[in-house]
Amino acid sequence: MINPVGAAKTAYNAGRGFAGWLVPSAGMDQSKLESIVDKLAKDDRVRNILSANPGLRDRLKSSVMDTYAENENLRRMAGYVDVADKLLVPIDVVADYMKIMGGVGYGLSAAKEIAEAAFKLPYMAYYTVKTGDVVGTLGNLLWEGLSWLIPGSLLDLTNRYANQADSYIERTSADKFVKLYSAEKEPAHEGSPSRLGRPPARQPDFQYSPA
Repeated sequence: MINPVGAAKTAYNAGRGFAGWLVPSAGMDQSKLESIVDKLAKDDRVRNILSANPGLRDRLKSSVMDTYAENENLRRMAGYVDVADKLLVPIDVVADYMKIMGGVGYGLSAAKEIAEAAFKLPYMAYYTVKTGDVVGTLGNLLWEGLSWLIPGSLLDLTNRYANQADSYIERTSADKFVKLYSAEKEPAHEGSPSRLGRPPARQPDFQYSPA
């Protein structure tokens, strides 16, 4: 017998997952933050620091939040590009069919590519200036070429740009954290004056008094 509550929960989760794919959320809630931190904690550099000082996990969260805030517009724009990509896929499907039937499919496909270029090229320029990731931008151009060659533009369904922006934010968060705390060799001591959580300098066991 089917459990109505279980079926409803499954349907809800499936619908939520579909919505998340269709419109990649640019928000940052606690669940997403914890998921990113768990992922970054698997980085060897980050894991070594947290192993020596588990208390710095909260600092890692702060690094993620700060980096996200600095790149919120980038992430939001990437989501818009991915949504537009998916909305234009049906046009590619029709254009491919019309090519086979000897119609005006090539013209329709070209018009669709021009429409995409109108928002993708400005985004790519912004991404390059914001991140300095020239290799990533070249990869985007190659991706678009492959998408044009593959029937139906199936690659446009993959949230390419949102995933790339997320990867940049995660990578930058980890790099900032490692740069700040890589010198940490032991857990922070309570009352340490250092903002990095370093223990205070050890005092000598004796005091020298001149004769």
